[in-house]
Amino acid sequence: MSFSWEMIPLGELITLQRGHDLPSSRRVEGNIPIMGSSGITGYHNEAKCVGEGVIVGRSGNSMGEISFINEAYWPLNTCLYVTDFKGNDPKYIYYLLKTVNFDQFNSGSAQKSLNRNAVYPFEVHATKDKKLQRKIGNALSQLENKVTLNFQTNQTLEEMAQAIFKSWFVDFDPVKAKMNGEQPEGMDAATASLFPEKLVESELGLIPDGWELTNIGKVSECFDKKRIPLSKRQREQKQGSIPYYGATSVMDYVDEAIFDDIYLLIGEDGSVMKDDGTPFIQYIWGPAWVNNHAHVLQGIKSVSTEQLMLFFQQTNINAYVTGAVQLKINQRNMNSIPFIKAPKEINERFYDVVAPLYAKIRAIKEENEQLAKLRDTLLPKLLSGEIELVEQS
Repeated sequence: MSFSWEMIPLGELITLQRGHDLPSSRRVEGNIPIMGSSGITGYHNEAKCVGEGVIVGRSGNSMGEISFINEAYWPLNTCLYVTDFKGNDPKYIYYLLKTVNFDQFNSGSAQKSLNRNAVYPFEVHATKDKKLQRKIGNALSQLENKVTLNFQTNQTLEEMAQAIFKSWFVDFDPVKAKMNGEQPEGMDAATASLFPEKLVESELGLIPDGWELTNIGKVSECFDKKRIPLSKRQREQKQGSIPYYGATSVMDYVDEAIFDDIYLLIGEDGSVMKDDGTPFIQYIWGPAWVNNHAHVLQGIKSVSTEQLMLFFQQTNINAYVTGAVQLKINQRNMNSIPFIKAPKEINERFYDVVAPLYAKIRAIKEENEQLAKLRDTLLPKLLSGEIELVEQS
């Protein structure tokens, strides 16, 4: 191998220090990131550190989480931060620390706790060659930057779809424009002709003339009967690559699927709604397994699954949730949520507009999953010298 690799105590590569107190009474809103045990927790008007920084979660469930920042910041006392890189490349140190299992240094009982002095003697297989460190750090950061850029692109695409949905189906902007004798903004004449020119009274207030006041049960199909819960032991016996979904997220991966299409998942119990009253939603596609803590829905009668999702993203479901200790939205209550249904031609035109956005969202998310797998595969191998970066001519 071209470069020397050796077992090096972390204390020879970095110096760590505990973060600084910053009571809420002393915080002043600004643009300086406040770094906690799991990353940015807010912003302040004063910095404690400048330049590239690497932060290690010091306590709680996020003990051992590693964060990188390339601007001035304030490290909280819930974390440790690198005060001296000892000439080593900060990005390389960041990725190197991500390969360390910090649970082995836990000194807490009820709550995890990390002591920097326990970290220093731990030996890692590393190189002190600064040129190689930079190459490794840059290669890995390029992958992470692409993942971040893709994530931001998907956020923008989702915001575009949400804005169109709100304009058409919540604010009724095309109808209001025609009522004022104007051409609906950003809309071709053929699409504009599908919208009526007046609003009429309904139980929910003014709605477009000819639109129907119905409910979720009439515009969606529920596949809850197909759900199958698996215990942890059962999942361990069925380990695979198919995502196993719970109320709010992927909980595990199994070796077979019970669903294989585009679906909308709505949290049924436990984590049912967010602080703003909107439900926990998952938009899924491809082979999947869903347990009994999430409703499984598809749109019907010209209402696409994507339109159904956009509706739920902007709907407060608090009035339909039951339970004091364990929150729940049962199927009956969910189906009773009012829904203003536009004529078939408008719903189909809306799908024509948003379908390409969601096709791109799905493709980008799949690309990100592949990039994350590549990064996770390369990370330990690059940082241990098992594989070597090839110079490009």
